[in-house]
Amino acid sequence: MSVIAAALKHMLADGMDSDAIVAAVAEMEREMTPGVDRAAEKRREWGREGMRKQWNCALSGGGGWNRVDAETLSSPEIAATLTNQAPEIDRSPEVMAHVRARLN
Repeated sequence: MSVIAAALKHMLADGMDSDAIVAAVAEMEREMTPGVDRAAEKRREWGREGMRKQWNCALSGGGGWNRVDAETLSSPEIAATLTNQAPEIDRSPEVMAHVRARLN
């Protein structure tokens, strides 16, 4: 039997009126609600604040750590990565001679 059920049984046996029983049960339910986990609340707030900072950073064009200039994005290697295309391979005679020399 739950705590509230046992209390109800005793209240009814003592002849308490219905308004007093309702008030007593409401008070017991209020007392039985789980307490606030302060550490969990801090973690949640830290997470919300971090997400807010990321969102604001993204809206404002990025912070210093993730800002990429247009020149970098326009390079063929980066463009190929962003579009999932293989980058252009330089097969000029000079480059191929250098590769052959390194492999031998």
